[in-house]
Amino acid sequence: MKSRYLLFFLPLIVAKYTSAATV
Repeated sequence: MKSRYLLFFLPLIVAKYTSAATV
């Protein structure tokens, strides 16, 4: 179950980081 949460949250966190880096 934890793996599923990670797989679902990882892309979200990465996108947030990319957005912050771009700005």
